[in-house]
Amino acid sequence: MELSTYITSFREVNSIYAKFIETGLYGFDEQEKVINFFEEIKDIKKLEKVLFESSEALNFQSKFNAFKIVLNDNIKLYEENKELFDTLDVDKLCGIKSSCFDESIRIKQNEVDVLFKDYRLSKSNLGDRLFKKPEENEHDPIWEEYIYKKQLYDWENEELDGLRKKREHILYFVLPYVYNKFSEISILSNSFLSIINSYKEDGLNDFQGKEYLNMGVTYKIFKLCNDKYFENTTSKIFYNYLNLSTKKGDLKIRKSKKIYVCHLIKKLAEKIDLNDLNDESEWRDEILNNLGLMDYFNKKSNQVEYNKKKGGSEAIHFFDELSEILKNE
Repeated sequence: MELSTYITSFREVNSIYAKFIETGLYGFDEQEKVINFFEEIKDIKKLEKVLFESSEALNFQSKFNAFKIVLNDNIKLYEENKELFDTLDVDKLCGIKSSCFDESIRIKQNEVDVLFKDYRLSKSNLGDRLFKKPEENEHDPIWEEYIYKKQLYDWENEELDGLRKKREHILYFVLPYVYNKFSEISILSNSFLSIINSYKEDGLNDFQGKEYLNMGVTYKIFKLCNDKYFENTTSKIFYNYLNLSTKKGDLKIRKSKKIYVCHLIKKLAEKIDLNDLNDESEWRDEILNNLGLMDYFNKKSNQVEYNKKKGGSEAIHFFDELSEILKNE
């Protein structure tokens, strides 16, 4: 999912909101779109990833601004008409949708009931014809009347079964939409707005310096390490810091997690080495100095591998997760 997709989706939903406010019209089709929209965009982590991976695009700033506008519009439309949205009877909407076959079923059931009575009556008039072979009853008007009425009943009853199956299908289809999600969407929009404001504060397009590690790999490492091995930070600060940006911000190692950061630095330096041998030592020395780990690194850079061999669960997890990330980049 791209940032432009978020913008388009919010614009469509905002249009539905505006129409509802202006006309009072809101049917199941609109409800379906709103719920599908919510399910599509509700993962906040997905948005963070999209913002992070899109931030280097040439037209990112214009999309960034457009996204902020549609978020503010969504929040405003809801907040200024909160009662209208919160009191919408979505159960009734979905009930109308799910009952669309009820009248057809009622009419068809009455027809089938009449045909069934006719069929039973014709059957009761057969007498010993029931025990004869069909060919023996050929050209017998009573038998032919029975066959005709049985076929009519079977045909109409089959249609009735088809209508019932359609109703069951529509009931199953409607079930996920029997929820009023307007309040949750507003909360989500506010969360999204907070995220993009924090990105703006961090400086999305102000990276200065050489890119040693691309956004894809730094984001995956960020998800592995943030608030576990480093103090909680943003993905942008993490990217800038690992790329030695002059606007790198601050990155702090969590207590008792230095050996994992040393292992991380060692493995990232090896990855950089694949591209440029000079970059490896340049990057490693500067990042170690920035983190205050130079002396510690010289003593403990192999500690995670040692702990892994000894069966340490955290060392095994960290080693394997990091190896998987770097293998796929």
